[in-house]
Amino acid sequence: MIDGFDPALIRDLGKRIGAKEVELNDFAFEGLLAALQLGQVDVAISAVAVTEERRGVVDFTNVYFIGADAVLAARGYASDKVSTLNDLARKRVAAQRGTVYAAFLQKNLVDKGLSRPTDLFLYQDIDSAIRDLKAGKFDLLLMDRLPARQFAKADAGVKVVGENFTPQRFAIAVRKGSNLRSALNDALLRAQNDGTVSKLIEQYLGIAKDQVE
Repeated sequence: MIDGFDPALIRDLGKRIGAKEVELNDFAFEGLLAALQLGQVDVAISAVAVTEERRGVVDFTNVYFIGADAVLAARGYASDKVSTLNDLARKRVAAQRGTVYAAFLQKNLVDKGLSRPTDLFLYQDIDSAIRDLKAGKFDLLLMDRLPARQFAKADAGVKVVGENFTPQRFAIAVRKGSNLRSALNDALLRAQNDGTVSKLIEQYLGIAKDQVE
């Protein structure tokens, strides 16, 4: 069974809009919006950050969570502080393929000549990236802050060395013109007002209500 904050949230919203069943499918992140456009799924919810580029191909609901990024390094990495683009420049940096973090690194490092194209490492999944980070195949990993902190807490082999390069607003994606957008927005508002969203955030993400950004 697929579980976690996003799956629990969409199951709750599905009930609120009258869906008989919410069927969850696991797709590679980079294929989420394509699956949506092709009609393979009706909604996409997996920490999908709202961007203007994505708005060009899908519609988004209202934002349900505001997150931030973090930079992970192997425990033996020389520095404990990565705070500027210059700290990322000319380093071997990785991100998950298809994410806003991959686009951020491409735009701000590679396209500006601060890093070589061969210094950007893109991974299908974060677990593989963590493995290669610890193995020394690259220097730094840019990813969502919450799971980065969780990895650092659970795994003595990695540490958080930087945060807040590119804050993100997460929303649910639907096909262009889908009437699900309005229905999900109504359900989301009710779930926020009755405290369900806060409870799920605390249950699955370990963030207290007064700490949610």
